Amino acid sequence: MQINESQNLPEIKGFIKNTLIEWDGFLSSEVFLPNCNFRCPFCHSYKLVQSPGEIPSLKWEEVLSYITGKNQWVDGLVICGGEPLMDKNIVSCLRMLKAKGVKVKIDTNGYFPETLKKILEEKLVAYAAMDVKAPLNTEDYGAAAGVKNIDISRIKDSIGIIMEFLPDYEFRTTACPVFVNENNIRDISSAIRGAKKYSIQQFNPENCLSAELRKVKPYSKEYMENMRKTAGEYVRNCIVKGV
Repeated sequence: MQINESQNLPEIKGFIKNTLIEWDGFLSSEVFLPNCNFRCPFCHSYKLVQSPGEIPSLKWEEVLSYITGKNQWVDGLVICGGEPLMDKNIVSCLRMLKAKGVKVKIDTNGYFPETLKKILEEKLVAYAAMDVKAPLNTEDYGAAAGVKNIDISRIKDSIGIIMEFLPDYEFRTTACPVFVNENNIRDISSAIRGAKKYSIQQFNPENCLSAELRKVKPYSKEYMENMRKTAGEYVRNCIVKGV
């Protein structure tokens, strides 16, 4: 598929042609964009953040040719990162995809509420998944995000924007034992009270950004289920993934 050569689009550093696990109920393709403002110790995509220049870039034509050529059974495109919303070209990219009839899910860490609101007001995405990494206070959130002086109001704003503007969405927390326990899950789920969907994801120690976290044992299935029940007191639907 041809793309206007004058159009500025984000770099693509990875492309998965088919996935059933990134958008529930959909067979989707997935692209990975570079760079992120966070340095989460449990991140598995840290090469996209720390050294994106070492990863070859792919062409949008390749992605779109595959999606539109297979559109009888590929339902949409997941855009993740890194952090997609920090890319200066993300809005024009989403407009291009909408014009071509591509349904989009976007993954975000919620730190760019202005951009998030713009794309939701323009109805440029069909689904959003936002990470809520820890209780909404500077100390806990900064530790989980791996950065100092985090502005929690930006996370809170993004939560409100998603719940106001988007019919289909989910919030997600990775249950890394160093940063999250059952009491924390209660705090987080209370902060997203009434949310349509909340996913608590099992921590995977393999290939984490932090070498120390690679030694940490994930929670048991039973403890994950306890966290799900706790969150279920506040949100409409809570699920556990990865156990």
